[in-house]
Amino acid sequence: MQKILAILLMTMLVVACSSSDNVENNNVQDTEQSSQNSSDDNAQQNDESQDADNSDATNDANSDTSANDASANDASANDTSANNDTANNVAANDTWQSNVENTMNDAADSLNNATNDANDAMNNAADSTNDAMNNAVDNTAVNAGGSNSVLLILNFNDLVEEAEKAMITKATKNKWFKDKQTVELTEKAYYDQSAQYMGSTIFIGKVQRAYGEFTMDIRTGVVAKDDQGYYEEPISNWSVRGAQTAEELAKEIKYGDDVFAKK
Repeated sequence: MQKILAILLMTMLVVACSSSDNVENNNVQDTEQSSQNSSDDNAQQNDESQDADNSDATNDANSDTSANDASANDASANDTSANNDTANNVAANDTWQSNVENTMNDAADSLNNATNDANDAMNNAADSTNDAMNNAVDNTAVNAGGSNSVLLILNFNDLVEEAEKAMITKATKNKWFKDKQTVELTEKAYYDQSAQYMGSTIFIGKVQRAYGEFTMDIRTGVVAKDDQGYYEEPISNWSVRGAQTAEELAKEIKYGDDVFAKK
């Protein structure tokens, strides 16, 4: 009986031990499975987290790229606007400069036209004055009468002797004076001897050389007298200018034929 109890006890112990091992094994397996599941869950979470991070990074990158594109588009638009503004400014400046140049050219043309008109008016006035003076000289020469009409040569320069002689010769040849009288005097001698020409119509010729040119001045007058003495009452005068030599001046003495009319 005791043996049977002992066998039963041993059998129960064996069963108990086997059950404990199974429980322990099951616990170990459960722990391992739980650990594996936890690891898988963590891995999945990590993957999902990584995917989320990647998605965020992608979104951020796309967002940055989009922002950059937008910024680049803004920059391009700004560049285009700036270029358009610059082109418009250049065109405006060109137009303004062209308008200014046209205005200045118009003003210059107007000034030139006004100057030309003024010069024409002055030339016409000078021509009229010369014509009037020549007519007066002609009338004076025609009306000058009597044997007392003389030509006085005031000799101020020996270098112009040829021109003086040419003037005297022309005066005599063309019968400017009825008596064909010519008298050569210095200016002082002329005034010293004015008494003998009292009342005479005189034609005084003066030849000079100055500044490299020969000039001839002719004047007409009447010898008169007042309380101060004798003096010359002028009638008219004219000149010949620009001759480089006395011979050239002599050739230019045309007033004898042109101014003094036949008497």
